[in-house]
Amino acid sequence: MLSSGFSMQQCLKCLSMMAEKRNDDIGLVEAKLAEGSALSEALKDQIDVSAYFQLAIAEKHGNVEKSIRQLGACLERRVEQQARLRGILVYPIILFVFLAAIFACMKLFLMPELKRFEASGGNETVFDWQIFLKCGILALILLLIAYLSKAFYWWSRQKALTRHHWYCELPLIGKIYRQYCYYYLSFNLGMFFQSGLDFREICDLLRQFEEKTLLYQLGEQIDLFLNQGKSLNEIVSSYPFMPKELSAFFASGETKDEISTNLLVYSEAAYKKLVRQIDGLISLVQPVLFLVIALIIVGCYLSMLLPLYSSLGGMY
Repeated sequence: MLSSGFSMQQCLKCLSMMAEKRNDDIGLVEAKLAEGSALSEALKDQIDVSAYFQLAIAEKHGNVEKSIRQLGACLERRVEQQARLRGILVYPIILFVFLAAIFACMKLFLMPELKRFEASGGNETVFDWQIFLKCGILALILLLIAYLSKAFYWWSRQKALTRHHWYCELPLIGKIYRQYCYYYLSFNLGMFFQSGLDFREICDLLRQFEEKTLLYQLGEQIDLFLNQGKSLNEIVSSYPFMPKELSAFFASGETKDEISTNLLVYSEAAYKKLVRQIDGLISLVQPVLFLVIALIIVGCYLSMLLPLYSSLGGMY
């Protein structure tokens, strides 16, 4: 709509008619814009932090229309992936419900019969498998809680750069998060260079954001590296969430406009690769859940059959 010549107020009025459930939120945005707030500030409570900073950067030194279009494409794709994930989860959730019902019936009806059978056989079980399984599960849960508590304590004391470095090293999702950073940073850098800024000016701009954010700390760290006389290649290689292609872009000797074009083209390619990686991860959800269901079924059979075999073995 913006590309067709509509104003922001006209766009919001149209949205309020198409999405009546969000009328209150749209009304708040309209009120903030009427007070003279920037679009990013008006939308700050309605969008996530990364989208807010991307929009704020575009307002100051970029193409707002292009940024909104890119954010819209990202949000649309996210909604599609969420819908696909919900569809994948329906069948495993139904199986989990049936398993829970079967396990409850075993606990209420079958286990008491097995205990009576064991008592009637006059066999005193030397090793109680149920107690062993329960103790093992409890020990695993306690170890998991202790590990998560320690990880959260460590994570809460780290700077944003260290946290994002850690996110990139996580199994499965680390690769996807790293690809998201490639897209996010290359798109914003492309916006900066499109407006004619150099690295020093970009660092000064990044340090205007909140101190705890990734963009602020990244700008501060890049400025520190530049003051120490380090090359861009050293800066990029220091952080796994910075695309390695940046070194090639800036070493080519091209103008700012050409570098900006290369970065924006790269960001589009990075985004498409990010979408493929997320789709691949979503496709793994159902097989993993089926494996968990299979393990639960095996556990149920073991909890039922091991005491029975133990009782039969004591009778002969």
